[in-house]
Amino acid sequence: MKTFLMLDRLTGARTVPLEYRPLKVTVGDQTHELALHRSGSHWLISDPISGGGIAKIGMTYKGMSCWAEKMGVREATVEARSTIAQLAHRYGAAEWNARLAAARARYAP
Repeated sequence: MKTFLMLDRLTGARTVPLEYRPLKVTVGDQTHELALHRSGSHWLISDPISGGGIAKIGMTYKGMSCWAEKMGVREATVEARSTIAQLAHRYGAAEWNARLAAARARYAP
């Protein structure tokens, strides 16, 4: 598995290496490789280049949101793609790509 160093927003330092599964997503006309990984009982989406976290993966059960402790890799991948699509729809593809590019320019090692 690949690894990346998570960014601590308070200190700006890099933490221990985290293993992740590559998640390729296309937002607008740009394709990005993001990191899908577990932290405790949560699935997270992060940017392996900047080290910043993007979103937690959640799911709903009977209309109520719950965290996916027992979610497998396939389910987490589907939910991650859905989460990125929702974020891109909320901010607009151009704005989402610009925010990711700005974070990569600022925090990339």
